[in-house]
Amino acid sequence: MKKYQFGKTFGEGLAVPDAKIYQVEELSLTRGGIMPKHDQRCDEITYVISGKAKMHSDDTCEEIGAGQIHFIRQGCTHEIEALPAEDFRYICIGYTAADTALLKDFHAFTKNKKHFILSGDSTVRRLCALLVDECYCWDSHSETLVSCYLSQILVAVYRLAAGKTAASKDGGKSAQVGQTVYRALRYIDKEFINIEHARDVSQSLAYSEYYLSHLFKEKTGTTIKEYITRKKIDHACLLLKTSAWGVEEIASHLHFASAHAFRRAFKAVTGVSPREYTKP
Repeated sequence: MKKYQFGKTFGEGLAVPDAKIYQVEELSLTRGGIMPKHDQRCDEITYVISGKAKMHSDDTCEEIGAGQIHFIRQGCTHEIEALPAEDFRYICIGYTAADTALLKDFHAFTKNKKHFILSGDSTVRRLCALLVDECYCWDSHSETLVSCYLSQILVAVYRLAAGKTAASKDGGKSAQVGQTVYRALRYIDKEFINIEHARDVSQSLAYSEYYLSHLFKEKTGTTIKEYITRKKIDHACLLLKTSAWGVEEIASHLHFASAHAFRRAFKAVTGVSPREYTKP
């Protein structure tokens, strides 16, 4: 029941300084689709891009959704069952981690854990995406980059699981609130072109939509939707001045629902229409 499966497998394993890599793949299960039960030949990290599924790991069954991470150890049995609401899209990384100084904390943390689920962050998502992208366009530099990305992913997963991310450091509730808003701002600043809805931000950062929306408005004085729209329109102004793209192309590039929606947003932000803006 796979909708698609892209990526790279390495047979007997690609040996890199901190691990041996067996697979790096992006997959999508159709609604209600099942990845059949199988024995894990290596350790595996799954990052969920979208959708929800039941993760069967040995005798346990847990629900997992967008922005979350699943770890399972070699030798466990594993099955994925996509829930019927939407397709289940995820990145799967199969590896065995070497006993290196860089990964000693990761090994110590996972030593007695067969499997677990935790909420990811934009760092893990970005690194997973870079890892998959590199496997799509393999060249003479890819082995080095894949090695670096995997090591960073394992360290980032350890930090999240052990509560050692920047948001968890001492500083009280106020510091955590500030870190949450900063993460949202940083994510939007980097990804605004591809963001279609405000809820995409909360899902990607694994926060409650209501919680993040309320906090963002309280601390910045604007809504997430307004901030995303302003970033898009600022970029549209640049494109109108420096590219040959028309309104339709820019609206599509910035993921507006239609050219009409783009024109309406443009005028709301700038006070003029795109055509008026480009007049000499």
